[in-house]
Amino acid sequence: MSDLKMKTIKNSINHFTKNQVDFFLSKKMDWNVRDVTLIDEDINRYSDIKNSERKNEFLGIRYLRNYYNPQLEIKYSSNGKPIVGNGSKHISISHSKNHVAFAAATYPIGIDIEEFHERILKVKNRFLNENEQKLFDQNSIQDLTIAWSAKEALFKLNDDSRLDFKTDLIITGWDKCSTIFAEMKQNFQWVKVKLHFEIKDNLVLCFNFE
Repeated sequence: MSDLKMKTIKNSINHFTKNQVDFFLSKKMDWNVRDVTLIDEDINRYSDIKNSERKNEFLGIRYLRNYYNPQLEIKYSSNGKPIVGNGSKHISISHSKNHVAFAAATYPIGIDIEEFHERILKVKNRFLNENEQKLFDQNSIQDLTIAWSAKEALFKLNDDSRLDFKTDLIITGWDKCSTIFAEMKQNFQWVKVKLHFEIKDNLVLCFNFE
């Protein structure tokens, strides 16, 4: 089983480090803009968001960012991928119904968090190819959620937003404990990726190793 140790650093914030990844996780709260320190880049982007749920998620990510580095400038690439302004670090973010997550690493990183829900049983054929369906129990909400989370992490790791989950992001194996082996199409070639997954309460966390 995984040796990952997650600790609570304040209120609902959980934090762990593994393979040069700093991972922060929090349950969603009603964050107030007056209580979350924002830098200029944050203020400009926050003012452009109209949806209240998206505003709250935006503040939640900055709330977690501030525990890592309150001066870290989060920008976005042309395809919407979050990046660090000065390029000194690599970051990734994720939201679920009840949680937000932020991670920073010394190498390109893709993270995802997913809550277990039976709806995954209805959409499994949309993201699993024939070989992958043999790897994961097709009646297991947990197995299928892990597979979906892995593909979401791969998608966020890649710079191409046009990737097909069934044909361009491929899971080749997993140890059913903490590691998933995958390949993704990147710049017209296939790249092997190893991912770590963790189950915390009703949540799957997934991110790539270097």
